[in-house]
Amino acid sequence: MVPKSIAHSSCRAPAVLVRLLVAGICVWIASTSNVAHAQDKNSQNDRVTETKADVGPLEPGPRKAAKVRRDDRNWIRRNAGLFFIVLHAGWIVPMVMIGVLFHRHQKKKEEQRRTTLGEVAQELNLVFQEFPTGLSLATRLSPLPQFAIGRKQQITNLLVAETSDVCINLFDYQYTTGHGKNRRVHRETIAAVLATDLKLPTFHLRPEGTLDRLGSMIGMQDIDFHDHPEFSNAFVLKADNEASVRELLDRPLLDHFASRPGISFEATNGLFVYFRKHKQVEHTVDAMRAFLGEGFQTLQALQERLERV
Repeated sequence: MVPKSIAHSSCRAPAVLVRLLVAGICVWIASTSNVAHAQDKNSQNDRVTETKADVGPLEPGPRKAAKVRRDDRNWIRRNAGLFFIVLHAGWIVPMVMIGVLFHRHQKKKEEQRRTTLGEVAQELNLVFQEFPTGLSLATRLSPLPQFAIGRKQQITNLLVAETSDVCINLFDYQYTTGHGKNRRVHRETIAAVLATDLKLPTFHLRPEGTLDRLGSMIGMQDIDFHDHPEFSNAFVLKADNEASVRELLDRPLLDHFASRPGISFEATNGLFVYFRKHKQVEHTVDAMRAFLGEGFQTLQALQERLERV
């Protein structure tokens, strides 16, 4: 479900780097404590050895060389803490810097996109909201499967074209999946169309992949139309009520979707969303106008189908 508070959240350097840095400091503290204890013990042994050497006869050459090597090893022990810091700083610091630079680059891209989309909205005479206020749109969209995926769901850069009967919303949508090294932030541009006369059953379709074909062989739901193989081969279609969807999707409507490979479509009574999975529309006037046109053409195709009843 889309959370009740959808607000802008700035990107941060990966938390795992911070945890590694803290862990490194803790290990260093423990290491230096052990080294200090060992240094005290070695220093006592060295003092005893040196005292014995002072009162004894002159050391022969090999014994002097052994003492030099022992002094070298003691120097390494005495500086183990510094060695540990340099060793770990050699990879922790670059990783933190990469995270910070990526954060700045991503933030700059988002700001540039936001500014450009504001200009696009003015040119197309649309209402623009950087961070939509209120929960009305999020609440309306929450029953659809796309808005139940992942966490940290966020709607930004909302462009609205509205008449007395229809409201078309174009917006950037992002959400997060996975954790740790498998964490991914997914971004896409979605057209959400709300119209009171859209009496639609609840269903959704998306591009079909190899795993989907295997899934359908073992009984997972995928509604196929044997008289329209182009559509059935291109999409996975699922519905709460298969009979009502089969009745809605006549030949012209199947042709409409089949001519748009790669799109995802989700509908319920009074609204639908139209998008390409994990794809953002370019922030140019031509690209946004074309995407707006795709959503409007789909609305027309559905309205014409409802008139053919």
